[in-house]
Amino acid sequence: MTERARRSPRAREAAAERTASRRQQVLDAAAACFTRSGFHGASMAEIAKAADISAGHIYNLFENKEDIISAIVQQEQDEMHAVVGDIEQQPDVMRAMVERAIEGVHNTTDPERAGLRLEVVAEASRNARMAEIVQAADAQGRERLRAMMLKAWGPNARRHSKADVDARIDALSAIFDGLTVRTVRHPQMDKDRVAKVVGRMIRALMED
Repeated sequence: MTERARRSPRAREAAAERTASRRQQVLDAAAACFTRSGFHGASMAEIAKAADISAGHIYNLFENKEDIISAIVQQEQDEMHAVVGDIEQQPDVMRAMVERAIEGVHNTTDPERAGLRLEVVAEASRNARMAEIVQAADAQGRERLRAMMLKAWGPNARRHSKADVDARIDALSAIFDGLTVRTVRHPQMDKDRVAKVVGRMIRALMED
């Protein structure tokens, strides 16, 4: 390949796609390793083996394990933001919030996702850098939820103080954070029935 070809827009786009694909490959492998072995137990060598690339190449993509976790957390935030954005586009935002509760419950109670979330939170409780990552992601999430709630209330949104909205956001988050723990404590839970109850809880939480 000539130098000109390597610098062409198509070549740069192809290179960016390969890099993104390799990053995702590492993130998927790391998520499985962290869930299985824990943050400290999972070595870069183990992650590299699971991703089927060299450990040296991982360091070309990520600075360290904290950097990998940061990308995993951000990816989850991006997924949540996409869901919230879709809900906000619906003609009845309140109804859409309740309807998406079923999807939210099944996502939150996925055993692999739950295991990874708990591992990340556990590490954040003793690792200042991890705590920064988790808290920054939570702050992003709260702002997206705030915008969604205010849109759901419409003209009535002015009735709610910032402190009131903050409390409702924390209560809503606690429901789903709690389901993550319940996935470990009671993996046989009836998720569909739980989702219906969560839907009713969301309605009650959003009452003016």
